[in-house]
Amino acid sequence: MVVVIPGGARIVHGHLTTAAFSAFLLYLLQLVTPVTIAATGIGRFQAGMAARARFDELFALEIESDAPNARTPDEQREAPAVEFAGVHFAYPGAPDVLNQLNFTAPATGLTAIVGPSGIGKSTTLSLIERFIAPDSGTISILGTDIASWPLAQLRSRITYVDQQFTLVEGSILENLQLGRTDPATLEELRTALRAVDMLTAIDALPDGMDTVLGREMDLSGGQRQRLALARALLTQADIVLLDEPTSQMDGINEKRFRDVVDKLARSRAVIVVAHRLTTVQHADHVVMFSTGNDTTAGTHDHLMEHSTGYRELVTSQAGH
Repeated sequence: MVVVIPGGARIVHGHLTTAAFSAFLLYLLQLVTPVTIAATGIGRFQAGMAARARFDELFALEIESDAPNARTPDEQREAPAVEFAGVHFAYPGAPDVLNQLNFTAPATGLTAIVGPSGIGKSTTLSLIERFIAPDSGTISILGTDIASWPLAQLRSRITYVDQQFTLVEGSILENLQLGRTDPATLEELRTALRAVDMLTAIDALPDGMDTVLGREMDLSGGQRQRLALARALLTQADIVLLDEPTSQMDGINEKRFRDVVDKLARSRAVIVVAHRLTTVQHADHVVMFSTGNDTTAGTHDHLMEHSTGYRELVTSQAGH
């Protein structure tokens, strides 16, 4: 329209011949393909630069290695699953995240970590997995200092469901079997999927559990979350870490999640970071993180009676 209307007006007024205008249109049409190719190329170049930036970040990470004194730890049946003693941590160039943090998670049962946003709850889980190391203080896992564990053995004893509900690019079956020393049976797989209400959805997929995720086919956020929880349910690890596991769940699925966690907690330590307190009010052990990294621990009823911060947190959520 921008070309045709002004061009037609110029022809009417004798300022442009029909032949010249036709030639201009033909030349203009010839430009469509190279302009499209150039625009596509620019888009691909920008995507490539973004991918390169992500690779640069990955390659800049320090290579993880075991400490010189790393050894296979002795089993300590009475030891707590996790124990923090005077732990201090700060990201480079940032204020302290944790300062003299002390808390203990027993070897079995559900431990909930709660508190205001930005207080260091997710950082605490990263320290347990040894994704990062404390600046000072000690962290013991199953009775052994975390620095003394061979890294592969440490992480074989821990299952971590992060806030992104990370899945690998592979089949649903491969994702469910990830981290197991021996493959789960078909019945175990179906039982775990049924527990998180994912069995029907996966059976409806063209390739069922063999459906490959990550490219043409992927799951919604809520489905990814439930699949990650099913993988945790199948775990053989002694410690299960769950970071905001109910962020994309409705009330019905939250109730189902509590049942799954209760089943896990019967035989191992489950540590849950949660903003939604309805998820963890039934926990055996609740640890309240407060400003200044003061911690108060106990049952929900105990904290309601003795912790002003916890009481305010519960009251603020009840108002919503």
